[in-house]
Amino acid sequence: MKLEIVLIDRTDQAYLQTGLDLYAKRLQHYCRLQLTVLQSAAAWSKLKPDELKQRQGEMLLKRVAPGPAVYRLDEGGQQLSSRQLASLIEREDLYGSGGMTLIIGGPYGFSPEVQEAYPRAISLSRMTFSHQMVRLLLIEQLYRAFTIIRGEPYHHD
Repeated sequence: MKLEIVLIDRTDQAYLQTGLDLYAKRLQHYCRLQLTVLQSAAAWSKLKPDELKQRQGEMLLKRVAPGPAVYRLDEGGQQLSSRQLASLIEREDLYGSGGMTLIIGGPYGFSPEVQEAYPRAISLSRMTFSHQMVRLLLIEQLYRAFTIIRGEPYHHD
């Protein structure tokens, strides 16, 4: 299965990057993982939040084709348990295109155009996390999901 995680901007904190690298290496055993970083232009740092969301959204729409296997990470998305995420991945692999794209937005979330283009959304929690922290939480949950699918002893109910 091909699994792509699209990130807006580089990971700033070294400890988060270390965790991302660890789980990315572990995930290579289960899928063809691609981490794609879409970097905002330096001049965008002066933009208002809505303008920044708009620019980042335009960048996303140029890079990621809309489709049924594209999911946004969004606090308003569908909350899944680890087992439900594993089932979703398994369904996309068996009955979908054999691939899945997960998009983590910038600090202000997604523009309305992005929400419309990619209507499927997943939430990791009812709590709000920084867009940087979500990266590590997501990649660990993906690793956990693949171990559930394979029946390996990582996840404990």
